[in-house]
Amino acid sequence: MVKNTNKNFESDELFQSLVESNPQIIFSLSPEGDLTYLNPAFEAITKWSVSGWLGKPFKDLISQSDHGNAEELLVRVLSGEGISSYELNILTEDGGFITADVSARPQYLDGEVSAILCTARDITKFKLAEVQIHKSLKEKESLLKEIHHRVKNNLQVISSLLSLQSDYVKDGDSLMLLNESQNRISTIALVHEQLYQSSNLAEINMESYIRNLTNNLLSIFENVERRIDVKVNSDNIGVNIDAAIPCGLIINELFSNSMKHAFSNLQSNGDNKKTNEIIVDFHSQTDGEMELMVCDNGVGLSKDINIRETDSLGLQLVCALTEQLKGKIDVEIEEGTKFKVTFPDVLN
Repeated sequence: MVKNTNKNFESDELFQSLVESNPQIIFSLSPEGDLTYLNPAFEAITKWSVSGWLGKPFKDLISQSDHGNAEELLVRVLSGEGISSYELNILTEDGGFITADVSARPQYLDGEVSAILCTARDITKFKLAEVQIHKSLKEKESLLKEIHHRVKNNLQVISSLLSLQSDYVKDGDSLMLLNESQNRISTIALVHEQLYQSSNLAEINMESYIRNLTNNLLSIFENVERRIDVKVNSDNIGVNIDAAIPCGLIINELFSNSMKHAFSNLQSNGDNKKTNEIIVDFHSQTDGEMELMVCDNGVGLSKDINIRETDSLGLQLVCALTEQLKGKIDVEIEEGTKFKVTFPDVLN
């Protein structure tokens, strides 16, 4: 049995036996921070000789970078804070180190701290596993970013092919269909571009996405002579890609319809008494639902229209995408047109 220089241990042989058979490193320090006891587990784990370290400063046993934490540990224990713990790197005989979760508590004699009792749990394997997990997650994150980047690039290639094809189309209706398809592809590509640029691959920030999307659509309709103000009001929240793409496509269809039809019978903004507006809102409701609203103050749809039975491909898509979100759609036709889509919060 190793000679014990701490008299507090010698008074209890049963405690001594339990300590010396413990697989974790158990040691004691003097109030000055010198090692006064080391159990056999110290020698088994670090390969150091126990006798060679008794009476030496504890800080000499740990890596230089951890000296500050070791001193702070001693200060906290001596100040009466009770049990304190830190992760410290303990040097081994072969020149390496183990990472240990070191806990310390004071032992009192006549009201004064007579010793500091410590345990060091070897967590080296856990720390190495943690590093490997972080490395693996980083690699997967990089791979996902690259996938989103390539999907975005491929969609842009398709959009460019449609643009080239449109140069050979003379029929106005066919040209319009090609342009609308191009806009839808760009809307999807924007989701993948934002995911590629984001630090969070799990969800899309809707405020940023909607602003980018409406700006892109405005640039497409820049040849429209009527002045139209666009307002985006969105909570700074995220939704996953399964909801972001349908929401984006719904905005694309309704925004485009407003740009093309809502103000077709109105004069330019300078000749109007009111400002021509398109508003896009996206909010999280208190009942756990998301609400997407696209409205304008234009001429409005016909009050007799049934959006679920219309011949308009755009409105058919809006209804289908709303079903995909497991949501519902309401339309108000008064001083313009307001589409409101509500759907469950997909992050719950």
